[in-house]
Amino acid sequence: MTKVMKNAYLLMKIIGRYGGDAVLLLPASVFAVVPLLNTVWGEDDMLVSYLYGIVTLPVAAYGALRRHRALRITLADILFGVWLLYAVLLTDAESLPVNVIVYCFAAWLWGRQLNAPCICRILVFAGIIQVLLLLLQWGDVLPSHHAYFPVTGSFRNPGPLGGFLSVCLMAAIALYRQGSGKLRILYIVLLSAGLILSDSRAAWIGALAGITYYVMLRLGIRPLLRVVCVIAVGVMFSLLAAVCYKSASARGRVAIWKVCIEMMKEYPVFGQGVDTFSANYMPQQARYIQEKATDAERHLMDNNRYAFNEFLCVTCEQGLTGLLLVMGILIVLWRASCDCVSLRICLLVYVVFSCFSYPLHVFFLQVCLFMVCGNLSARSAVVWSCPSVKPRILFVVPVIVLFGSSVLRGWHVMRARQAVYDFLNNDNMRALDYLETHLCTFIHDRALLDSYALALCLKEEHERSIPVLRQSIARFPATDKYIRLGNSFRSLALYSQAEKAYMQAAFMLPDRIYPRYCLFMLYRDMRQEEKAYRQALQIQRMFPKIESDYARELKCFVNEYLQSVKPVASNGK
Repeated sequence: MTKVMKNAYLLMKIIGRYGGDAVLLLPASVFAVVPLLNTVWGEDDMLVSYLYGIVTLPVAAYGALRRHRALRITLADILFGVWLLYAVLLTDAESLPVNVIVYCFAAWLWGRQLNAPCICRILVFAGIIQVLLLLLQWGDVLPSHHAYFPVTGSFRNPGPLGGFLSVCLMAAIALYRQGSGKLRILYIVLLSAGLILSDSRAAWIGALAGITYYVMLRLGIRPLLRVVCVIAVGVMFSLLAAVCYKSASARGRVAIWKVCIEMMKEYPVFGQGVDTFSANYMPQQARYIQEKATDAERHLMDNNRYAFNEFLCVTCEQGLTGLLLVMGILIVLWRASCDCVSLRICLLVYVVFSCFSYPLHVFFLQVCLFMVCGNLSARSAVVWSCPSVKPRILFVVPVIVLFGSSVLRGWHVMRARQAVYDFLNNDNMRALDYLETHLCTFIHDRALLDSYALALCLKEEHERSIPVLRQSIARFPATDKYIRLGNSFRSLALYSQAEKAYMQAAFMLPDRIYPRYCLFMLYRDMRQEEKAYRQALQIQRMFPKIESDYARELKCFVNEYLQSVKPVASNGK
């Protein structure tokens, strides 16, 4: 009996000594669990961000509050806290993205508890999983998550996939530097192949910038010359990619940046509020099309809610004040990473990729960034250190508040999501009543609100769909939503309001055929043949952005109409 108790005591001692470090690796499971869920059930990550924050926050807080570690507040932590507080003050309570704040804060804390080689191994592990999914999609074994791209990994688009793989590739190169091995070479080869197959120019430029910096570092080049060479490589390959590969896409992004500059002029100091870019971009683009856009730019522009440059997006939402805070954080982290080459290169690749894409709007890339930044923040200058236990209780209060808020909102989103599914697939009217009653609890979730509005339109609940569509339009005013709103008004015989909705869709994107076609059909229903004839003439002169069978059918139908009414029009007016 004494021997058993002694062995049990030894086991508990081992768990107490090493188990805490093992628990810290629990959040890394998201990089394996989410791709598996997406593969089995399809692209559906609506609840992943809530679950990740709920799991990671207590684990990271536990690591920060362990007795044998002093609680240290660094300069980077203070700047990060000020930036979060500034972002919260800019945003109204209804639109505050609590889940984003929670899982970004949790990833920052989690990164502080890990060492650099561990973070690199986590990134390589996550990248290899994405490469395996990519290869299976490339071989038509698994379906892609986007209709126009053959490979996307577990993402919705190959662009974020390429950006994620470029960061993972730098982590693999850093691990190879610490020790050679055939397996590490295999990791580099696989990640490089995945990066090439992702077909993401922004990711390629980021990887080239990271490799250039790493090679020059190994050669002992001076720091200033390294930065100059990285900028030169980035600019050169950006111009080369814009001219020689997907030039139309590059011109489209330049047009988006011009619209962003116009947005920045309206509120240059404090911006328009966090997570408001998607709500304000399309109206600004419509004004730009009417006043300044060339014919080529008009044809390239489409529904869009990303700036394709995170620094422009931060400036539009938070003004020059927010941009200065972000730049201050990056400068402090860069200076703190002198003794950590691996994470410095990962941060560099991320920053370069951010100049051409939207990684701060992709869950995996957000976790990756804040995990790396959290680790680098622990290396910056210490402002305050607390070795004793009692004052740490003050740290527990915001953790509990954030955790409770995330659980509450996640619960409401989960129930609302299930109610949308029951209403759409099972005609459950109780679920619809629940959604109407509890709309305010999930109105902040843009994806869920769009799903609810679409379900109402598909079920032809037109009276109920109108207020929900208006809420959805307020968060992202896309042309397809205005067309659905017009269809609802048209089904209720509210023709004047339907005309306004269709005209707004046509105003936002003047070169699109379908809004004009909806106006054409509405005028025929209203028996306003003169207006219908004018819309038909405009449709006949238009060229679709993407040639498709549906666009050809619409134009063919309109041409037949024009041929049938042409004799009447010539004999009349």
